[in-house]
Amino acid sequence: MSIIDYNLNLTTLKINDMVKITLSYKNAYSFKSKRFVGEQRESFWTQITELNTRNSSLLVMISNSCILSPSPKQLPHKYGDVIEINKRNIKEHKRYKTLLEKKNREKQVSTLGSILKSLPESEKQKISKMSDEKAVSYIDQNYLTIQNLK
Repeated sequence: MSIIDYNLNLTTLKINDMVKITLSYKNAYSFKSKRFVGEQRESFWTQITELNTRNSSLLVMISNSCILSPSPKQLPHKYGDVIEINKRNIKEHKRYKTLLEKKNREKQVSTLGSILKSLPESEKQKISKMSDEKAVSYIDQNYLTIQNLK
C-alpha cells in the first residue's frame, strides 16, 4: 500500500481543512466482497488535525470508512483513524467556513446593505459606476466605521 503523490503545491492549509488522498494497492483485499481484487486505488476525505511546517507533513483524521486493505488480517481505515501524510499526497482541498465566520459575513453584508440603502441618490449613482473593488474600497473609506461593524 502506498499514498499517491499529486504535488498540487498548496500553500494555505489550515487545521480543520478537508483534504482528499488516495491509497494505492498492488493486490487489494476488499472487505465488501471478501476477496482479493487486484490492483486498486481508494480515495477518501480526511480532516487536517495537525500541521508540521518543518517537513510538510500533516496528521489527518479519516472522515469516512474505507473498504480496501493490503490483506484480510489488516482492517481498512475507518472514520476517526489518524494517519500522517505529506502535502504532496493531497488530491483535493476544501475549506469550510465556521459558524462564527458565516455569522460575521452575514453581519458585514447586512451592514453594507443598510449603508447602501441610506445613501443619497447621487452617491448611489457615483458608486454604481465604479468597479466592485473600487466601490467596496470607497464605501469602506467613507462610510464604514467601528460603530457600523458592531
